[in-house]
Amino acid sequence: MINGNVVLGVLVFYPFVGALIAYALGTKKEAARDYLADFIVVSEFVVAFALLLTNGGSNGTEEAYCFELTKICGMGLHFTMEGFRLVYSTVVAFMWMMATILSKEYCK
Repeated sequence: MINGNVVLGVLVFYPFVGALIAYALGTKKEAARDYLADFIVVSEFVVAFALLLTNGGSNGTEEAYCFELTKICGMGLHFTMEGFRLVYSTVVAFMWMMATILSKEYCK
């Protein structure tokens, strides 16, 4: 079973880490950077979609996912996702994926 609380943290911070790696890789090989960016956005969408599919138990109840980092910026960071936020984040991940994949063709 997927632990939604951990996955929520991955959904938030994975693109930041991936962008740093893609930037470092892009200084040496642009094509490799583009493939890595495609991989990052596709995997981000797959994770968001999997979280959407697994939301709701066998009795049909929704589960609220929470991710917390305490003692950051004095008050900490707290992320919560359920219901509409979960659907919207999946739609945004899909739009981001399509924009990234099609951007190479657009920039030519």
